[in-house]
Amino acid sequence: MYITSVEAELIAMHIGLIPTIEDNNTHDIIVITDLISATSKVLKSHVNPFQNYVILLASRIKTYLEKDKRNIIHFWQCPSKAKWPRQKLVDD
Repeated sequence: MYITSVEAELIAMHIGLIPTIEDNNTHDIIVITDLISATSKVLKSHVNPFQNYVILLASRIKTYLEKDKRNIIHFWQCPSKAKWPRQKLVDD
């Protein structure tokens, strides 16, 4: 199956967020990505197998946020052209 960078980013968020959300000691999560606007294309398409990841992840996020009033998730848009030093660490 051919996977686009947007779909890979969704899978990475899914894989990284699920265990973090399930940790009862974690109350503040920051997700840094450069594909927030592009992921909406996956959600808007009529048939896309990666929508299942988004639906499951959204459900888990909702449960996490409702579990404790201290729980929060921040999504930061950081375009790769911004040349943030930590992006290079991830890319490497």
